[in-house]
Amino acid sequence: WAAREGGPRRTVGEMFGRVEPGNPGSPLTIRNQQVRAKIYGEAAKTSVRTTFFNAGQSAVLGDFRTSLPQGAIVSAFSVERGQRKQRGHIALAKRGEFELFGAANQPQGTDMLEWAGEGWVRGTVRNIRPGETVSVELEYVEWLAVRPKGSGHVVQYRFPLAGEGDAPLV
Repeated sequence: WAAREGGPRRTVGEMFGRVEPGNPGSPLTIRNQQVRAKIYGEAAKTSVRTTFFNAGQSAVLGDFRTSLPQGAIVSAFSVERGQRKQRGHIALAKRGEFELFGAANQPQGTDMLEWAGEGWVRGTVRNIRPGETVSVELEYVEWLAVRPKGSGHVVQYRFPLAGEGDAPLV
């Protein structure tokens, strides 16, 4: 799958730790990424679990971003801290600086994922303490292209690890 213009997009999510509104923050280190994919005929269900580490000295607001395959539909979003896994809120894109830090229409204390346009999603992970690791799990479903092969057909699944731009800090 390719971006509207350009080559394939990397599906390795990134998270930036923000201390205050207006500050873009700095990238959190990726400690681990696990990808599980199940093929059901012509459809694939992919679950990506990425663990991030806050090496900073302050608690931060996590700003998570990743791309999706063309036509993919998000089916679940959750955040795990220690032994506690909590399902996040999937919302329409209504992001603003105040909403990020103050929660206008967002359930109190809930992590959120929203459509960012052009095949991207963006999530908010609240209050990542210094020295803490958090795992973000994103699940999506997509139709796979069917190609003729011999007397039958075959589907092909691809999870892109490389793409344009700088690679995230691992």
